[in-house]
Amino acid sequence: MKKMRKERSWDSLDLNPSLRYSLCPVLQVVSGGCGVVSAVFVMATVQLLGKRLLSLVCTAGSALSALLLAVYALVEVAPQQTGEQLSATWAPLLLFIILSFCNGIVGQIPWMLLSEVFPFR
Repeated sequence: MKKMRKERSWDSLDLNPSLRYSLCPVLQVVSGGCGVVSAVFVMATVQLLGKRLLSLVCTAGSALSALLLAVYALVEVAPQQTGEQLSATWAPLLLFIILSFCNGIVGQIPWMLLSEVFPFR
């Protein structure tokens, strides 16, 4: 008899009770893609916008998307009336993409500053 594997809570995201997606690999790919796109974005816009503005805007974007993700989780976990469903099931994925993009940009800034402090020659 084959043993059924118990599904862990982080392996899937219950977007619809009748439909279960295994989003762990998808979120890893999306996060990596956001890292690559944010690195290209920083290289293209750092001369135009400047490091300070990029840092401030992306830190604020990261904080706002994390806060909105927490609010969504609070509303989703809160007891709802029977039969009531949230219509914005796309919101957590969008907020996660924004969070990954902003964190990718904020993570690039210190490396740029280090190259200015310790130049190659």
